[in-house]
Amino acid sequence: MLALLRFNLRQLIGRHRWGALSFWMVLALLPAGLATLGVAFAQDRVDRLEMSLGLFNDLTLALVLPVLALLVASSLLREEIQNQTIVYLYLKPLARASLVLAPVAASSLVLLLLMALNLISVSLVFQESRVMIFLMVGVVAVLAYGTFFTALGLWMRRAVLWGLGYLLLWEGALGNLSRPASFLSVRKYLLGFEQALLGNSSEIPMGTALIVLGGIVVVSLGAAIWRLGRMEFEGESGS
Repeated sequence: MLALLRFNLRQLIGRHRWGALSFWMVLALLPAGLATLGVAFAQDRVDRLEMSLGLFNDLTLALVLPVLALLVASSLLREEIQNQTIVYLYLKPLARASLVLAPVAASSLVLLLLMALNLISVSLVFQESRVMIFLMVGVVAVLAYGTFFTALGLWMRRAVLWGLGYLLLWEGALGNLSRPASFLSVRKYLLGFEQALLGNSSEIPMGTALIVLGGIVVVSLGAAIWRLGRMEFEGESGS
């Protein structure tokens, strides 16, 4: 499992991925750039804290982190399938589940580093005291979005387009216009978890939020393992 994890990490952050890594880092640092502009207009610490929370909810949690999860998590297994690397792994004495769990672990590590870069840089600008709460929400978001988009990458050929459609149309537009639709979005439960950690009232209790988000992780992993186990690859049958 550790060898497979190292292999997947090399696939994500190897030399041939410097272009993608640079783009991911720029995207992760985008909120910090906006924070630097916003802090100039803050009148006092209360304004800075309000700006910080708004930036986290409306940019990091709504766009930056999900898009990073989509780009990182959905691509790894799909690229291994397209490059036929998965056939080599299939010939090894490895449990089928590990072929999904290792990429999920690798993409989660990369996403956690990008998330930490994002939150720490923004907190330094705003002098944010709630950074640990944001990190906790970010960890749960990485797991939920990461596993969801990993499964999407196996089920859909154009996973990035489907994922962007989900984020922009369902979680973005429709989720803001329709209250019932918002309850079918990952972000709704992440916000409920965040508000509970902040001690604010929320229509989604912490327990409910964690159960739903945990269910998303479990179902997504199960769907990914089931899908990969039923795929056929050229050269596998002749092993």
